[in-house]
Amino acid sequence: MWMVEEAKNNIAELKHIYENFLIQNQSEEGIFEKGQGYEAFLWRNTAGTLDFRNIIDFWRTIIVNQGYYNYVSDIKTAHLDGGVKLFTERHYLKPKLNAAILKNPETTFGNISLEMVANHLEQYINMRIVVTKYPNKAYFSFEALLTLLFSQSDTKLK
Repeated sequence: MWMVEEAKNNIAELKHIYENFLIQNQSEEGIFEKGQGYEAFLWRNTAGTLDFRNIIDFWRTIIVNQGYYNYVSDIKTAHLDGGVKLFTERHYLKPKLNAAILKNPETTFGNISLEMVANHLEQYINMRIVVTKYPNKAYFSFEALLTLLFSQSDTKLK
């Protein structure tokens, strides 16, 4: 039960950071990126209080339930100067292709990547969600994906 409460508090904090970013259009704890064919939001754990380890797995389940499949999951280790290690855990999800989606791709969000970075002391540094889209196709908005994740998290963690 305590893990559910912890996850609920962490997701509520992520939502708070995202909403503050939308209101102020800037934040030390959140960064929005938009480039050619992708949109992303990065949450930085500046206070050291967020625990991302279960959130990306939980959100992966929500996305899979929306008609996606887990294309790849991996953990990469980077060795930095001074012997510091960084671990990046990633889930890359793609929409299940069927006749309806091929005909009407705007029924998906695009390809989705959930990433979390931790150091060798298991301190969570940041978490990022990235959506990549093919050109000349319409998709649900990035904001709609985050709204879905936050609302589904509220519902499933009650």
